[in-house]
Amino acid sequence: MSGWQYELLVSNDVVLASVMDAFIFGAFVIVISALSAQIYRGHLRNKEAAKWAVPTLDPPYFQWRPRRGLYTCFLSHYKIEAGSDARYLSDMLRKMLRCPAFLDSSTLSDLRTLFSHGIAKSDVIVILGSPGYLTRPWCLLEIFEATRVGVPFLLLECPGFTFAAAREFVASLEEELPKRNRDAMGTLVDYLGTEDLTELKEALNGMLDSVEGPYTAPWNSSARDEQILGQVMRIAEQMGELAGVRVNWTNVHAGQRRSPYNKSGRMEQRIIELKASSGGRHVEHYGGVILCDQKVALTEARVLQTELSKELRKPVLIGGGLSETFVMKTIKESKDFVVVLLLTDRVLSCGHAMTEAAAAVKAERLLVPVMLAGFGYGYHMAHPWLSELELDGHTPEEMAEARKALLDVIPNTIAVDWDPALGSGLARAAAKEIRGRLRSSIAEASASRKAARAKRSHVPHVPNLLSRTIGRACPHASAPAPDVTNPHEHAYA
Repeated sequence: MSGWQYELLVSNDVVLASVMDAFIFGAFVIVISALSAQIYRGHLRNKEAAKWAVPTLDPPYFQWRPRRGLYTCFLSHYKIEAGSDARYLSDMLRKMLRCPAFLDSSTLSDLRTLFSHGIAKSDVIVILGSPGYLTRPWCLLEIFEATRVGVPFLLLECPGFTFAAAREFVASLEEELPKRNRDAMGTLVDYLGTEDLTELKEALNGMLDSVEGPYTAPWNSSARDEQILGQVMRIAEQMGELAGVRVNWTNVHAGQRRSPYNKSGRMEQRIIELKASSGGRHVEHYGGVILCDQKVALTEARVLQTELSKELRKPVLIGGGLSETFVMKTIKESKDFVVVLLLTDRVLSCGHAMTEAAAAVKAERLLVPVMLAGFGYGYHMAHPWLSELELDGHTPEEMAEARKALLDVIPNTIAVDWDPALGSGLARAAAKEIRGRLRSSIAEASASRKAARAKRSHVPHVPNLLSRTIGRACPHASAPAPDVTNPHEHAYA
């Protein structure tokens, strides 16, 4: 091989190597760009979700950085008894801790990853201790697996839960569990590979021993907003103790930073003073209001409040919990506004809910009933309840008008179906359907206004056109006619 041939071969190798290097570098840049875009989109989704989560509160916040992987906590709960509570608590914690909690109804798509992806990557297991929690086999297995991998527990005492009853149930688990849940033993045996529940009972007793006293927190989802906020702050601080995270809240009072610990190192008992739920916004900034019987469905109203706020991209109020004057003003003055009525067994006898519903119908606001599955409402109840409805501060004439208006709308409007026990997907679906009805209502109102304007602008032109046509044929006919209402005008013309 001659010298020039060798040099040509070497130069070709250099060019080829350069091209390969450029190709590899370009592919690397594309991959990095795609990953960065995906991470950024996820960040925007989380930011948007946090923006509209719990929209009536402006809570303190803290940037929680998970020690075990991905989640602040794993919310272990019995869906039928505490599904709505878990969803609402998940939204609160995400907004306040700037980090997601693991909630199987929204995070899980494969039960096989419940333990490896959920429990193993959560800093704390937060148990919503409802009366039937220990009768659910997957809840028992969550405690078993968390004990095995060493994740600490925090128990929230829901109404009806007692440690004495829980310990008694665990002691007789083999006999009591089949009575309360006949299919549970089969699920446990299939997973554990044995009918001997000794190890499981040890895990359950160990959990109860570890939480009773210092790591038990009260949970009452029917409390007012400021009380709920105090409960969630306490829960987050206890989670921090268990995970070794010192929670220092920002924005506790007027944006000032403050530690949750007093000089002795113990948690302080705080009274949280919130701004009014209106948050200083004008009424037109709200997208809707949810009316409910707060003794029965306040938690469900809060869950739907979050999802509907996301869909409307405006905050949504819950009626009855605010100054009624503000709610009524919002209903009467807001534009593109929806009023949602959660149908439960006695909501049609609820004074504040029916007062606000009557005001909404009178103001021609869109009213959307939502049928809550399992809450005792039947469509046959509407006429008897509304026919005998009595509202404070109404004259007999006003009361008769309110009854007629509500009877015209509530029984004749197709309700949106929602089962809160079946996870967050149905809450989102209900919110989307409500948004769809609002959009249809806005479009119909806009079309009606356009038709009315067209009719008003079209009618006056008919005689003008006729007079111009006659005027061309007979010039004298185009002279203005005398005003017969003023006979003197014609006399002096």
